[in-house]
Amino acid sequence: MTCFRASPRLWRRGMILVGVAAVLSIVMPGAPLSQLLLSEDAERYRLLSENEVRLQRSQLFLQQYRASVGLPSPSLALNSSSLHPTNPNLNSYPVFPPMKGGSPKAPLTSDDSPMAEVGVTILTMARGRRMKKGRGVSYRTQYLTQSLATLLRLLNDTSLTRTYTLTICNIDDRPHLFTEAEELGDIAPMFKRYVGRKPPVSVWEKLKQDYVFCMQQTLAQGARYALLVEDDAVAHPHLFHVLEHVLREVVEPRDARPVAYLKLYHPQRLLGYISPEVERLVELLALGVVVGAVLTLTCRRHRHHHPEPLHHDQQEKPVSLWLSWARWTVVAMVLALAVGRTNLMELRRLSPQLYQVTPTPSCCIPAVLYTRHGALGLSQYLLNVTCTASRSTDIRMDEFRASSGARGLQIQPNLFSHIGMLSSLRTKEVNPLIVS
Repeated sequence: MTCFRASPRLWRRGMILVGVAAVLSIVMPGAPLSQLLLSEDAERYRLLSENEVRLQRSQLFLQQYRASVGLPSPSLALNSSSLHPTNPNLNSYPVFPPMKGGSPKAPLTSDDSPMAEVGVTILTMARGRRMKKGRGVSYRTQYLTQSLATLLRLLNDTSLTRTYTLTICNIDDRPHLFTEAEELGDIAPMFKRYVGRKPPVSVWEKLKQDYVFCMQQTLAQGARYALLVEDDAVAHPHLFHVLEHVLREVVEPRDARPVAYLKLYHPQRLLGYISPEVERLVELLALGVVVGAVLTLTCRRHRHHHPEPLHHDQQEKPVSLWLSWARWTVVAMVLALAVGRTNLMELRRLSPQLYQVTPTPSCCIPAVLYTRHGALGLSQYLLNVTCTASRSTDIRMDEFRASSGARGLQIQPNLFSHIGMLSSLRTKEVNPLIVS
């Protein structure tokens, strides 16, 4: 470890540190400079390769799950009338996690156990059906299969301390043609919105009404919390353990200000230090100050025990402690910017207690946990407004929060990954560089 002392050395060491920062920014995935150097084709290939591997694992897991609980194969399920019905009038819902101990078995139903605390609902619709001619899907999407398998695997963790239900909300306007959802209807109860009814003309209004429908169906199960997940959002392994910690420590304390909802995903490209969110700049400065102090003290200690020899014509030039601290603070901040906030935030995954809870930014609702009173208030508000291209559902949520004083929070790092290259709003693939 060396210290800042003479100007020539300062410049040389400064250039070395700048070079290290540049290399880190290029090499580390998700770092700012590496994101700029990515090509669309390379990123598309990576996303499709990961999608195929994840899909194969999901299909294998669901096959094993069916066998463990005595369910027939999908081809038989579609033709069997003795299976669990897939309609919104179910009298019981599977409650997770299963009882501790023993071999895997079907979860209890709500008739046999207390009402679940958290209702988890996957919102799904067929993708790619409306793509323009010549732009057909050349790969397997099957986002619902991947999302359902991941959540089902996590919900069967017997170390969870709360109870959950898992349902599917089919918002496709032609549900009978959505074969993937039909094949999975024996694993999780399904709500179908468009059975004998036509969807709204405006796609933005349809998405809003669909969202409210799925929210209301989830609340109808009597759960205290409603977790709405879009089918192209895949859960992180720590999802439910982090949620239980945040609910216990942030949402439910008696002296806590009421919370309307918790966002569990925000686009990675919008999570950097350079952001309209002021707290991130404060976070960068705090990181620089703390790391700068550690480096300054370490450097001073090193110089005390290992003084550098001086030539006969040189004199020791003492450096102010505060000046050295300021220099190291700047260095730490530059390195943090080079590595990227999203990469540094990954260190918080070491423990559920390290996850950060901040005020929620605008944009994006692939995965949101609502408190019961927050969901009731938001659904009532959304039913009284109209959504357009400039006033989409997530923008209306911000308006609801501003007008009602509701408290919205966000958990970081993300507890979901966005995998969808096919948008329900567009007639072509999404730019792969902005998928995650």
